[in-house]
Parts: sequence; structure tokens; C-alpha cells
Amino acid sequence: MNPWSDANDFELGLRALLVRVDLELEKQDRDTFSDLDPNRVPHEHDTRLLFIDELLALLGWDRGIDGNVREEVRLKGETTRFMDYLGVSALSNKAHLLVEAKAWDVPAITARNPSEASEPVSMIVKGLNHIKDQGQEKDCPINKAWDGYLRQVAGYVQVLKESYAHELPRAVLISGEWMAIFLNPVATFLGNPVEKDIVFILRADFFAKAPRIFELLHRSKVTADAPIPLRPAQLSNYIAVDDVRGVYRGVHIVVEKEGSKIYGVQPKLRVFPALHIARKDGAVISVTNGESSFVLSDGYDDEGKPRIEGHIDEIGNAIDGLIAQCSHELSGKLKIDSLSNFPGFKVDRLGRELVRPFPGGGEWLAATGADHHFILPEPRIAACQFHCWSSLHPHRAVRGPVSMPSVSPQCFFPDGQPHHCANQVVLDRREKRCQVHAVDSRVCCQACAYLDQCWKPEEKANLPCGT
Repeated sequence: MNPWSDANDFELGLRALLVRVDLELEKQDRDTFSDLDPNRVPHEHDTRLLFIDELLALLGWDRGIDGNVREEVRLKGETTRFMDYLGVSALSNKAHLLVEAKAWDVPAITARNPSEASEPVSMIVKGLNHIKDQGQEKDCPINKAWDGYLRQVAGYVQVLKESYAHELPRAVLISGEWMAIFLNPVATFLGNPVEKDIVFILRADFFAKAPRIFELLHRSKVTADAPIPLRPAQLSNYIAVDDVRGVYRGVHIVVEKEGSKIYGVQPKLRVFPALHIARKDGAVISVTNGESSFVLSDGYDDEGKPRIEGHIDEIGNAIDGLIAQCSHELSGKLKIDSLSNFPGFKVDRLGRELVRPFPGGGEWLAATGADHHFILPEPRIAACQFHCWSSLHPHRAVRGPVSMPSVSPQCFFPDGQPHHCANQVVLDRREKRCQVHAVDSRVCCQACAYLDQCWKPEEKANLPCGT
């Protein structure tokens, strides 16, 4: 991510967008299924499609399944509210940008009494002070519609703060003809509004004010999100050693496939060392070393030693090197913390995600805490009959034994090896709770770093392992 390049791309993109908007507005046949109306302007939905969606994309806010913008977000307070757009941090999943859209021809703010008209920002402050003083809508100093808009945004900011503990960094009211940007929404809507915390821009000035819009609303500026993943030399751009909440070992997992559809396809697990650093604001920054990767091989080496042991040693040494690099970049010693203290990649969701998938599938970031790998060198319980399908009788996996590494089911440790689980009862119970199910659906829970995170103490006591 290059801030100078991003700013330049935004200016060029905004210029092109404004040209397209002007051309679209000049068309007299925009609506094929309605009577010709040369004076028609876009309503709210059209405004969003024609302008606001495109503007958000230029500002680094991506809509869609894997995007960082949610639309029509439900907020539950005293009443249920729906926000038009809510931009969230990819690292902490906290709300960072609220955008409330209005139809294209909604007028800019005006004074109820024309003789009391002033600059838009001054009138917004007057309207907010009226609301803060419990003033009635009928007595507001601004036009009725804008009184409603300000009350609406104030309600969103209040619910986000009181019900979700999110102090929103930015809020925007926008049509096609103007935008009002609130730089400190909590203080502005819930405290004492001041003019310096509000920016009002008309469409005629959008391009001239492009650098200002970029600085105030671009995702990188609002969220301080780091790229995912980050190189060690970039680390100090996003965190200082005094802002470190916790440091956790981890791995970047890549599942590759080799072989032939005719003769059989087998998975290959490639692992890169990673380090996850939690900031005090709840964000988790992931640092990796893309120069080092290690392929997990099953079975035993020539000396009869499980290859997994050598693999984990290699990963551990690489992670230790990564820790040293990051400590050097931050000019301070980084101390590894326990996995039980890891805040999770998505702090808002129920439970904690210890393994984060990349869009498109096949790759994950995993936090392992003090462990070097999500797989342990050997199971916690040495003797367990359930590693072997043939010994399970009624409890054995219904799909039969997995005699070699497999892509269906996804499995790297075949039947009979100490890292393999063939007990269907255990496989069924863990299906929705297993952190690494998508990576390896048959790995033994006792050989996984996430045992204590997936199973409660009383549940672990009831596992059949070792009996």
C-alpha cells in the first residue's frame, strides 16, 4: 500500500467518476420503462448506484461478500435501525465509517428563517445544539428534513457507542450534490459540536477538494489497517512497541494439490512462519516471511523419526527469526503470549477465530500462541486405539479408512498414524467447533494446538481418547 499512489489514483478516479455522472445526468432516456421526464433526477437508490457506491470503491471501501463495507446494517437499540453503509476494519471488525445516503435532489442544509442563514457548517452546529438541548422538531433553527437527518445519525452513533462499544471515527451524510463529513461523530452528536469537526463540500468542489476527501475518508486513513499480511520492515508504520497488547506465534497455511484426476490427487501442506501482534485497539497485525516455506510430509524419515517433528522444528526456528526481525523493527523486545489471551481475528463475532481464511480458499492465517505450529509433534495421549479405523468397530468413520493423504476428505495424516482420528463420534461432535476442519478434517484433537480452545474442560474429560 503506497499512500502517495493511492491519493493519486483517487484523484484520477474521482475526476473520471464526476465526468461519468455528468454524462449520465444529461441523458433524457435513463428510465426505459417510464414516461420521458427531462427534469428527473436520481432517487436514493439510483444515487447510491450512480455515485456513492463508486465513490466508496475509490476510497478503498469494498462492498460484497469479502468486502469491508456492510449495507443496510441492522442496529438494535430501543428501536431497530438500518444504516445505509457501515465500513469496518478488516483487522478488528469494528465500525469505522458510517455513510447515510440521501436522494440526489435533497437540498443542502438551509435555515428555517432565511434571515438567519449562514454557512452550512454553522447551521449544522446550530441544529445539533438544538437537538442536544432537547429542542422540538417544530422549533428547530434549520429546515425540517435536515433536523431529521441529524437526529438519525445521532441515533446511529449513540447505539454504536452504548450497545456495541464502538466510538465511530467518521460519519458522512451524502447526496449527489453535497456531502457533510463528521470528523469526530461521538463528540459532535453526543457531546459538544464544534465547527472544526465538520466539513461540508458541494459537488462543484468535489474534485478541487479531492485531497481533503481522501485524507478524511480513505479506508487506510480512517482505520489504520495494515496490509494482510505485513512484511517485518513495514511493521513500524502501523504499530509502536508501546501499543503492543500481545504477541503470538503463528503460521500461514497453504494447501496445494498435486497428482492427476485420473490417478489420484493428493494435498500438500505448505507452511510459512507468521507472527501475530495484537494492538491495544483490538486489531491484529499479521507479519509473515514469504521467503521461507516448509512442506509437511507424513510418515517417518530414514532414522525412523516422524517427519512432522523436523517440520515443526524448522517452522519454530523460522518464527524465532521473525520475532527477532520484528523486535529490531520496533526497537523493543517482543514477548510471546499464551494462545488463551489471543483476541481473535474477528473480535465482534461469537467465540474467537484462531484461523482466518483468505478469500478464494486454500490459504489461512493461524495463531498458535506459544506453540510453533497448529499441529503438535506428537499427541498428548500416546496410546489411543482410535487412530486406526480397523480397531474402532461401531465407532469407526462411516466413510471408511483414509489410506493416504486425501483431498476428500481433506486429510494429511492417513489411517494408522498417531496424528489421525478415525472415530466418527468425535468427528461428528467437533464438526462445527474445529478451528482447522477446513485444513485437515481428520487431524487428532490431542495432536492439535487448539484442543483447549475447541473443547470445554468437561467435554475434554468425555473424549474417548486413550480408552
